[in-house]
Amino acid sequence: PNKISPQRRVSCTQSHFPTISATMPTLNNGLPIPAMGLGTYKISGADGVRTLQLALNAGYRLFDTASAYGNESTLGEALVGVDRSDVFVVSKLGPGFHRPERVEEGVRGSLTRLGLEYLDLYLMHSPVGMVFGDEGLVDDGVSPVDTWLALEECYRKGLVRSIGVSNFSEAQLGAVLEGGGVRP
Repeated sequence: PNKISPQRRVSCTQSHFPTISATMPTLNNGLPIPAMGLGTYKISGADGVRTLQLALNAGYRLFDTASAYGNESTLGEALVGVDRSDVFVVSKLGPGFHRPERVEEGVRGSLTRLGLEYLDLYLMHSPVGMVFGDEGLVDDGVSPVDTWLALEECYRKGLVRSIGVSNFSEAQLGAVLEGGGVRP
């Protein structure tokens, strides 16, 4: 059930897009991204794995998850046996990993739970970081720009193919654009 039927196989690597690139949007770094995807919030367990495998067979290629959803391993299990170039995986930084010294740990945790060597797109889930280990407390000692700069390092290391933000206001995005080097 983890194999994608040949007639539904669509590669998600840049080198395979010459004939379909006009129909696929691209991110600011030129990476093509499928126009439609499946959000995995609240999908978990054995039923979740089956749901995601059915989605793969139905033609879904972009899957959006997050550390905060607690289901990255469910998606990882559904992707076992699927050619990595056939899917585009998005995940998001957990709220307790916003301090620059913890960002790479957050990224690597997602990679481990997903069973992947890289993520196609990794988002800062929120502009607000929480205290590590007590995610009910806002961490006032970290700015979104500092977190962003640490995400840029993960991008440069090849852990993620692109980076972005989620749930940001226009002003918060503006601060990242002004203080960062890589455009979301």
